[in-house]
Amino acid sequence: MPSEARQPTRAGAAAFFRYFVSAMNDAYRQLRPEPLAVAALPSCGFCGDLVNDVSAARSAGETYGGGIITIATMVAADGDPASGLMVNAVVDQSAGERRSAAGSVVATYPEQHGLRMDVGLRWVGGEWRVVGVALPKATS
Repeated sequence: MPSEARQPTRAGAAAFFRYFVSAMNDAYRQLRPEPLAVAALPSCGFCGDLVNDVSAARSAGETYGGGIITIATMVAADGDPASGLMVNAVVDQSAGERRSAAGSVVATYPEQHGLRMDVGLRWVGGEWRVVGVALPKATS
């Protein structure tokens, strides 16, 4: 985790969000969910689902390819870090696939652009933690 992500400031929250996205990508590429689990509070159901998904894939010998999330734009709202603040982002995700231990394709995921991601963060014990993640659907 970069040192800038260890500051109880808006800039620190933004840096932590970038770290969190990187940890999500790494969790699926390396089938290593531990950094995600450490970054989140138990209240983050989204985070728990990711940790469970990656853990199950690792146990089954599955692999993931693609599906990389990149941040198109983001902003960290002003607020009290101890009470929590929001990072609102628009992200893109490359096409991806999940393969079984035997190498057959189990699932495919289409490329997606302009996905909204709202992440609640709280400064706890001298570090940022993810409180919750919402992926609101775009409306036309």
